Amino acid sequence: MIQTSELGHRSIPIYQKLRALIAEGQIPVGEKIPTEMELCRQHGVSRDTVRRAVKRLEAEGILKARAGDGTRVIFRPMHDGHPPRSSQIIAVMSPYETSVAHSVQAQVLAKGYFPCFYFQRLDWDPEPERQFLTQIRDRNAHALLAYPTAKAPVNADLLDEIRENGTRVIEIVPYRNEAPTHEYCMFDYVRAGHMAAMTLLLSRYDHIVYGRPFEAPSSRLVEQGFRAALEEHGALDRFRAIDIPINLLHREESQQFMRETIGGLNGTVGLFAAWSTCAGDLFNLRERLGWDMPGRVGLLGLEEAPRFVALPQVDTVHFDFEELYRQAVDAILETPDTPITQLLCPTIRKKGTLA
Repeated sequence: MIQTSELGHRSIPIYQKLRALIAEGQIPVGEKIPTEMELCRQHGVSRDTVRRAVKRLEAEGILKARAGDGTRVIFRPMHDGHPPRSSQIIAVMSPYETSVAHSVQAQVLAKGYFPCFYFQRLDWDPEPERQFLTQIRDRNAHALLAYPTAKAPVNADLLDEIRENGTRVIEIVPYRNEAPTHEYCMFDYVRAGHMAAMTLLLSRYDHIVYGRPFEAPSSRLVEQGFRAALEEHGALDRFRAIDIPINLLHREESQQFMRETIGGLNGTVGLFAAWSTCAGDLFNLRERLGWDMPGRVGLLGLEEAPRFVALPQVDTVHFDFEELYRQAVDAILETPDTPITQLLCPTIRKKGTLA
């Protein structure tokens, strides 16, 4: 049961009355409670007495005071007198339902916290995301792993409000050309590009080709690292960048472009397709394109996914979403007072598409 003895005997009835009204829904979430002066008149007490009761409800995560806006209900407590559990919630936004959710759930439950999931649609619909973030803001969650939409209108304002409420927010930002200004875990795309170029150089291909996908948010950083590695090793004369057409599987003109572009290079070609979908399509089209793989043409892809959607047959520079979330959850549970700005390094996964 909630201990109220430290409130003082004159504040306890005010605290109990307000809490009961909120628990019964008579003052709904989002509504203001009466002002200090109104509560003073109702109970015949001083403002200090009222403030002690209100402050206690704020400390329990039931009320939130905002300058110029009054004090509003942000959480409806249970009727049995137990304190609200909102401070035990760790909210998680993710584009992948099963693999990431299972991993995070095990970590969070093992530490006595309650996981709450929102599965981000890959068409980046900001409206349901905004509804979820509003609920997290109003419930004063312990922490939020935010996988925010990249599609306008972005919900940065709500993330700021959640931070202001005292919830720790760590942004999970796999598809970005820049780091956020607050806490984050993101993939090290410059390192990925550098690693891809070095892998192709060590495979001794005559030509090193960077295949740009459609305008991916992270593509600039990947290409930056790719070029840097070639420059460091005096191999820019072997470098060429091309734009890989979309819908390769279903558009003959796109396939013809790749056939002519790669076929027109004398000698062996190491191709880095900087998007997993493009790499998978090129592998499936290798016979139709006339590519002897991995002899004449070597293929390397960039992969950003949990294990269960990994490219099964293509050599990749691989980022693991599960590891990204694991590091963020570890930061919340193990180092609560240390801000995290973490870049996750990739690994190379060999499947036989490079010499």
